[in-house]
Amino acid sequence: MSDRLSGTMDLARVGWDVPTLASLDRPELALGKVELLQVMYEIRCGEMTDLMPYALQPSIPASATWLGMRCDESPWGPFRMALTRITGRSGIRPRGLVTSAYVDNPDAARELRDGWGYPITHADIRFRAAYEGIAVTVSRDGDPVLDLRLIDPEVVRITPYVSANIHVVDLPEGRRLLQVDPDIEFTEVQRGRPELRVFAPEAAAGARIEPVHPIHAVYGVGTISLPRLRWYFDPDRSLAEGTTDLAKAARP
Repeated sequence: MSDRLSGTMDLARVGWDVPTLASLDRPELALGKVELLQVMYEIRCGEMTDLMPYALQPSIPASATWLGMRCDESPWGPFRMALTRITGRSGIRPRGLVTSAYVDNPDAARELRDGWGYPITHADIRFRAAYEGIAVTVSRDGDPVLDLRLIDPEVVRITPYVSANIHVVDLPEGRRLLQVDPDIEFTEVQRGRPELRVFAPEAAAGARIEPVHPIHAVYGVGTISLPRLRWYFDPDRSLAEGTTDLAKAARP
């Protein structure tokens, strides 16, 4: 009998709008300079396996991350994005299952959804980096949705770890998990005290996310590229059985 702790989330019942991708053949795309804020919290859970589909494993303790990004040099013009992600594992590697993705630029929103499977919702996003801290706020129709903070930043000489995203997408063969791992090269990093001041239910999109204990907050400046897509997974099978390597699949 396997001792693997497997997820039990039913992806047919997810509460967010799942993108449909006609093709996974997208080249790597440089987005230029990026500012990124990552806030991580431990979250309350009953049956933590409810937080992940079978192909992934829940983290122990259960946790979630919120990412805010400002990209001013992208091919689609300046945009800001904010993600909510449940932390899980793909084998031994941490991954973030994206439940919501807010973007403030319609062109960027369309390309990110159609090309890389981000579950995009348009919103007003503000990104402010100042001496006393970094703040990312998201609102829709004037109502606050997210408010992420890093308080009392201090410069550190570390490379922060930002795990790859896992996106739920619909492909011709059915609903799948798509790995999207942007390449981020940091040149400046600060850390500080995390604060999640606003987390509206719509940002969880039906997932059971209840933040209880702050873990960390980190802010970085650097460059970012969106990857050529490499893998997707059958959510109802183990990774050993259900992984599709796109490079191998494309070979004659």
